[in-house]
Amino acid sequence: IWLSSKEGGTVLGKPMPGYGEEWNGPGRRYIRTLRRDGHEWRVVSVADDGGGYRIFVAQRDDLRNYIAREIGNHLLHIQLIVIPLVMVVLWLAVWRGLRPLSRLGRQIANRRPGNLQPVQLKGVPREVLPVVKEINRLLDRLRITLESERAFTANAAHELRNPLAAMRNLGRVVSEGRDLQEVRHCGLLLERSMERMATLLSQLLHLARLDAAVSDPGDRESPLREAVEVCVSELLEQTEARHMEIAYQARLEILLRMDPGILQMLLSNLLSNAVKYGREGGRITIRAIRDGERLRLEVLDEGEGVPEEQLSQLFD
Repeated sequence: IWLSSKEGGTVLGKPMPGYGEEWNGPGRRYIRTLRRDGHEWRVVSVADDGGGYRIFVAQRDDLRNYIAREIGNHLLHIQLIVIPLVMVVLWLAVWRGLRPLSRLGRQIANRRPGNLQPVQLKGVPREVLPVVKEINRLLDRLRITLESERAFTANAAHELRNPLAAMRNLGRVVSEGRDLQEVRHCGLLLERSMERMATLLSQLLHLARLDAAVSDPGDRESPLREAVEVCVSELLEQTEARHMEIAYQARLEILLRMDPGILQMLLSNLLSNAVKYGREGGRITIRAIRDGERLRLEVLDEGEGVPEEQLSQLFD
């Protein structure tokens, strides 16, 4: 390392033997590589702002490479120790962090198929707590659905058992009967039992259609007036037999985004009840009223209504 003056030669330090100092051509800063005594040298020079003084630094490449290798080897040795330690610490941290998830997974995996009780929230990580809560809500909905299906299956089996038992008894009476009047009476009762059973089977088919439509609603649309006309035409015979009048009241032409079959099932159920339990010679009114963003569909009759004690069971 040496400092030279443009006018008076070396000011400080010891110049590199045999190196010709450059002042005019290379600019304020430059780097030169030269070979001397079998070694490559790197020479760096910087001049002051006025260009009167210039400092030179010369270094052998092999010494610079040796220092770089020493630094690299030192860092490598440190990394060979630190990286495994970091990996172990990370593995322990991840294992400890995922351990509650593993317990949660085992808790769900060890459940029996019919166990729809809520998942325990104790020990569940805060990050997955909303997911577990949604799973519990889903399990609760599934439990309610399965209980409803079990109750429906039990009721359907009970309802089907009664007409089958009656048909069996009536068939025995018919086969053993000797009186023609008694046989005709039993045949009439047998026909009524068969009609009741056919109604129950029709309701089961309607339920199957309803489940299929709910699972795949599609993009079908249903005009309300058209559904009313179809249902009224089906009940026309019973309506005339009871001398009843049906009126449809709606200010707008209403188009519902739902399956036409489901809408007709709904209206048919309500209208058949109104015809069956309404006042003979009375009036049945179908009204469609806009209620905010919703549509309220009403079927009104002039019957006595549902007894107070049975209102809680109306939608069973």
